[in-house]
Amino acid sequence: MHSVSILSALLAIGAGVVSGATTCTSDIKISEPTPIIDCDVVDADVVVDENLSGSLSIEGPKQFKKDFTVRNATKLIGISSSSINSIGGTMRLEGLQLLSSLNMQALKSVNNLQLINLPQLSGLTFGTSGVTKCSSITITDTFINDLSGLNIATADTIDISNNAKLTTFNSDLVNVTQSLKLTNNGNTMQVNMSRLQTAGDVQFRQVKSFDAPVLSQVESIKFNDSPELLSVSANNLTSISASLTFINNKKLSNVSFAALTTIKGDMTIQNNTALQSVEGFPNLKTVGNILLGGSFQKVKLDSLKDVQGSVTVTSTTDISSFCKFFDDAKSNNNIRGKESCTSNNKNANQGNGSGGTSNGGKNKEDAAGIVSVNTALLGLAVFAGIAQML
Repeated sequence: MHSVSILSALLAIGAGVVSGATTCTSDIKISEPTPIIDCDVVDADVVVDENLSGSLSIEGPKQFKKDFTVRNATKLIGISSSSINSIGGTMRLEGLQLLSSLNMQALKSVNNLQLINLPQLSGLTFGTSGVTKCSSITITDTFINDLSGLNIATADTIDISNNAKLTTFNSDLVNVTQSLKLTNNGNTMQVNMSRLQTAGDVQFRQVKSFDAPVLSQVESIKFNDSPELLSVSANNLTSISASLTFINNKKLSNVSFAALTTIKGDMTIQNNTALQSVEGFPNLKTVGNILLGGSFQKVKLDSLKDVQGSVTVTSTTDISSFCKFFDDAKSNNNIRGKESCTSNNKNANQGNGSGGTSNGGKNKEDAAGIVSVNTALLGLAVFAGIAQML
């Protein structure tokens, strides 16, 4: 009798039916478009058979405590549920070539949301208030043009990349503890993060604008390879615990960090050909290393008191007056490492610090040593830029 019960249960699972319990504790494989899962809570992994086609509708369960995985079901066109309100593990939808509808009307909480390689999915439906709790979000290679279904205040990691139709990111995020990446989406993506206060590693690529008026602390900020980016301001930001980077943003003409006092790592501004002046850092006092290369007409860092490493500055124009500022800072031991500042360098936007006119009278280091140090610093910056593009 006992063996018959076990056999009946196994047959029920194979047919997409789980019965007789408030909480299900055995893994479930869904192989029918309208499975009967007769329990409020599924404390087990739920996997959808990759051969399932048409529209999948899951009704009944309120919570999936572990993972919900739909992968390589290339004939599936829709996923819906009006009952599931939370997923305690990972919700992973990947390689669903025909999926065009995701409608989870009751879903409010997902621990880890992964939407990967969904070329037909253009939007998310997560009910009136949307998903309000999620620690990790990955959305990449989709047709999504609207993320209004995500209303997250705090997250650990967010990676939104290669979504060609996504041109706006309006977010209520307050805190991103580890990393925020918005890369290679719509070429004119506008980023509005009006409530963001703190963040870890922030990376942007191919964005047009960035607005984070209350951002006060961040680990690092990188704006690279954004041909339509015109200006960046974060005027409430006071401290960057790692690096600040602007590389290859050909239309960037204004950078403003009015309250910034400390960059503990590198400050790199290189090959932004429309940036005529670097003067948006009026309160910057402490920097790890400085690498500036471009077509600057004016460079102004009046509050700078301590560069813990090296300074390399080069421009296609004559910046001799500002080079004197750096020479004096080196003489006064405000720059602890090497210092080099050159004008009229035709290669200043190509990562080459040599070839210009030296403007230093007080820095008497060996010329070969200067070139070696500059080449190393600029080489590192180029390597960093390449690594961020990979």
